[in-house]
Amino acid sequence: MPQVRALSLLLLIGLSACGAPSPVVRRDGAHTAVGRGVSGIAYAWFLRGKWYEGAGRLAEAQYAYEQGLKEDPRSGSMYRALARVRCLRDDPRTEDTFSEGKSRADELLPLLIEESACALAKGKPGLAIRAARDAVELSPSEPEASLALYSALEHSEGESAAENVARAFELWTGRPLPRAPQIAPEHYLPSPREARSAVDGFLRAGDLARARSAGAGVIGPGEIALRAALFGASELAQTQALTTLTLDPSDFDAQVALLIVHSQLRGEPEFLPRAVPAFASELGTLALARQIAPWNREAAERMSALSFESTEFDPLVRELRRQLSRESSR
Repeated sequence: MPQVRALSLLLLIGLSACGAPSPVVRRDGAHTAVGRGVSGIAYAWFLRGKWYEGAGRLAEAQYAYEQGLKEDPRSGSMYRALARVRCLRDDPRTEDTFSEGKSRADELLPLLIEESACALAKGKPGLAIRAARDAVELSPSEPEASLALYSALEHSEGESAAENVARAFELWTGRPLPRAPQIAPEHYLPSPREARSAVDGFLRAGDLARARSAGAGVIGPGEIALRAALFGASELAQTQALTTLTLDPSDFDAQVALLIVHSQLRGEPEFLPRAVPAFASELGTLALARQIAPWNREAAERMSALSFESTEFDPLVRELRRQLSRESSR
């Protein structure tokens, strides 16, 4: 099909951009920290894994993290994510994942914290305490490490033993230990509305790395590309779309993002689709309708008339509907 050939050409043209190192931004609530650079492909697999994990699709998440480790075999965060999912799935390779990660990864702390959480969930308090103690010794000022030890001791030795950890943390850092269940920071996910607001802010600021981090586990990577394209951030949109389509050529939002980026083509591009797949998002459908409207108003009106079950307000959806309504009234 012409659209497939054209899309393949765009992928080949931009594929080299996907392998360039990009910073990893780790998020814990409102706090962000930039880690070492990794390849774009590795980080894309990590984002896809988090998205699947957030959707409860653990088998797909595990596959994504496994592929990510092939691209970046030194990533402690990737090993942590893979071990967490394998632990949740009762995979017999879970312990081997922790052992392999501790011998290969250049970030030991996240692995130790996750090992403690997994051991505690599996009824192995001794292992949970040992892993958490190692984490605290490695980084005594890291609240997540002390919280892991607090949780392990509270479950096995009682509250008084756990309180000793809290007092030690406060003496060391000068601030109280936050009391919360032992949950990895990436499990504290914002609502889709909050995530989109944060993503949009970072895209407007030209910061794709933080936009990816803000949306990870909540909105898909293709939507991030599409939102960048709708804001006119063509370079960011193309980078994100090509990375996404390398992993999933069927991602509709990423396809539409590329069409928008290349909309400077004069006349009607022969590969512009006139139909949408059943799984298409409302944002992607309306964005495609807007692209089609100048050449085929009837097709655009059919797309914009499709109904979607949407529970979250999205200002971009509202703006696209306003533009399409204005276009149809001309």
